[in-house]
Amino acid sequence: MFIAFFSCLVLFPAGADMPLKGEVREIIDDFNGFEFREADEKLSSFDKAYPHSFYTPFLHSYKQYWRFLLAPYHESVAEELQRKVEETIDLCEREEFDSSGEAKLIKGCAYVFLSALIFEGGRPLASLKWLNKGIQEVKSLETDPELKGDVAFILGSYQLYRVIRDTDKALALLETARKEGVYFTALARLVTARIYQRGQEDAEKSLPIYRELNREYPNNPLVSYYLAKNLQMTRQYRESIETFEKTLSIINFDPPPLEMLCLIHFSSGQIYENVVRSGRDAAREYLAAYKLADRAVEETTWFIPWSSLHLGMVYAKMNDRETALQWLNKVEKNDDRRAWEKAARLIRDLSP
Repeated sequence: MFIAFFSCLVLFPAGADMPLKGEVREIIDDFNGFEFREADEKLSSFDKAYPHSFYTPFLHSYKQYWRFLLAPYHESVAEELQRKVEETIDLCEREEFDSSGEAKLIKGCAYVFLSALIFEGGRPLASLKWLNKGIQEVKSLETDPELKGDVAFILGSYQLYRVIRDTDKALALLETARKEGVYFTALARLVTARIYQRGQEDAEKSLPIYRELNREYPNNPLVSYYLAKNLQMTRQYRESIETFEKTLSIINFDPPPLEMLCLIHFSSGQIYENVVRSGRDAAREYLAAYKLADRAVEETTWFIPWSSLHLGMVYAKMNDRETALQWLNKVEKNDDRRAWEKAARLIRDLSP
């Protein structure tokens, strides 16, 4: 199937069929499932067997990409991802890989990862530059029968960025990646589900995709979290709560994905407050989100005023006026003006 190219051409001459596709796919699948220990052991053996392969740094970058999706604001994760991506690109550009379709494919995907990294860093135009470079690398491979499925994932990522509101072409390309790809089928399914999840009217379409991914990769916290949110959107609240709880049980990373943890507790609080009508459970979840929020992590600061506001609302509903006022008075105007205005009105209502 795939043809492997290495710098040690005497041992692995160009044109020789190598058993790399299965090994690389197996490691990627372990990373999809967040089976990092098993994947790292296999990757270590792979590195020893093929010390000059461009797949090695790419597999490291693939692992870091999943960690980056969980916590894009952590500098250490972003820096390690960038280092491995640049190492992948450098190896793919070596002269002996010039005619390798696989090298072009892997290099193109590395540029997609780099583009995502730069986009999250607040530079969308610069990220498009690297995404374009990825497209240039793989464009000639569109008709390659063995590579076109994975090429479609890269082209679909570009199309989604270029025309955010018109997703039909991106979805068609991602469908090709899902059906015919070798390496990026899980990512293609995840991106497809996320496209559908953007709109309430399409949330039902994403649910079977998330369920399928969750069955295949039960220890992937990102998949589990998106499934829980999708269940919440489609008003399947009991299962949503159960899935949020399951997600919490499988998040064991350092550094922790604080934004996701806050979102899980805050979303659970909303269900308990507005659907289950359990004030104690809602207060517990809002308090957890409040305590996890860190002013040093910009993505989590929103949860400080809004968790305080909802704690005040919940305690007011439970007729605990004193505790309600304590939480409402914690909401500061500089944190979030809208939350502060809501809190101010509630304070007036509760004041004697």
